[in-house]
Amino acid sequence: MIIPAVAAGWLATRYGAKRFLLCAMMINSVVGCLIPTLAAFGSIWVIICRGIQGFCNGFVLPSLYALFGKWIPAYERSRCMGFIYSGGIIGVITSNLLSGYVANTEFGWPAIFYMYSIFGIMWCLLFWIFGENSPASHKTISQEEKKYIQLSLSTQEKKKLATPWKKIFTSTCFLSLIIAECGDHFAYYLLVSQIPNYLKHIVKLGISNNGLISSLPHIVSWILIYILSYISDKLISSQTLSITATRKSVAAVGIIVPAISLTALAFCGPEDNIKAIIFLVVGLSVETAVAYSGIYVNSVDLSPNHAGILGGICNQFSKLCSALGPVVVHFVLTSDVNLNQWKTLFFITTAVKFCTGTVFVLFGSAEIQPWNYEIDISTKSAKPAKVSDYVAVETTEVNSTGL
Repeated sequence: MIIPAVAAGWLATRYGAKRFLLCAMMINSVVGCLIPTLAAFGSIWVIICRGIQGFCNGFVLPSLYALFGKWIPAYERSRCMGFIYSGGIIGVITSNLLSGYVANTEFGWPAIFYMYSIFGIMWCLLFWIFGENSPASHKTISQEEKKYIQLSLSTQEKKKLATPWKKIFTSTCFLSLIIAECGDHFAYYLLVSQIPNYLKHIVKLGISNNGLISSLPHIVSWILIYILSYISDKLISSQTLSITATRKSVAAVGIIVPAISLTALAFCGPEDNIKAIIFLVVGLSVETAVAYSGIYVNSVDLSPNHAGILGGICNQFSKLCSALGPVVVHFVLTSDVNLNQWKTLFFITTAVKFCTGTVFVLFGSAEIQPWNYEIDISTKSAKPAKVSDYVAVETTEVNSTGL
């Protein structure tokens, strides 16, 4: 999944995100449909199929970011992106419920792959009909809506812009975002992967209750995403806080609450099982909700024109860091029933999340960066593109009603 992320972001920005997102989802769906049949010929074919799916998935998130930069106004960014990301959480919850039910039918486990493949193909058909790279190319939305979106963004349509790679990788605010996302992915995937073990060996939950409690953080985070996203956009649209102050405030919540919860969790024993569950659910759900509604949106804040590239870069590094979680678990947690080792694991997770989040609070920004408007590569000159070349130029006079 991480191999093509940066290249995918550049391709989606340069040639349009719709075609890459469509191709990635369609290939993913078709290959998923082939897995049950190919599994009969050996596990190597399943591995190859999963490898193809992982490669295609690497195009999905950067392509989405490229679309976010063209479609979502600043005053609605937290709500829209939070709503979109919450779909992933709903998918996890519903797939866990549906998969078990479908597997127990007369069609067996292959029906799971067929079902999700059909869903994917249906989505591709709908997106092919209704989706577009930008408001300017959409044929059915009203002129009022199109004008509102364009005036709310700083995106360039008429001419293509160069990718300011050096400025991107030397931008302090963007580097702080990469660090924050790396810490978030490390903490999230480590905790999610170890929740069942912790509940089984320390809290002493049975397998049926274990599954229910393990899904609670996803359910709570899904609710919190809507709450935090709504509050964030209201603070911005009412000019109570600037976009930067809002993003940093939300990030601070994502530092403090999980730090307190995980620290308290480290001191819970088998006799404190109710408290342990509460601390675990609060810590993980707040961490997830803050990431989706306050941190991941920052790539679009910094550069709507290059949001696909920034999202791809962040995805590349953060997925690499998420792979470090199992390594840490391997060295720290040598016994699933050793409470002191669990304490150490929670302390490490808290420290990583606290340090990386603090970097973002200190050095992050949500202001559109000057390199969002880089030189015009459609001409041979190295002069910046004129303001008149832009379909939409940032304005501070556009309010949440679009007036």
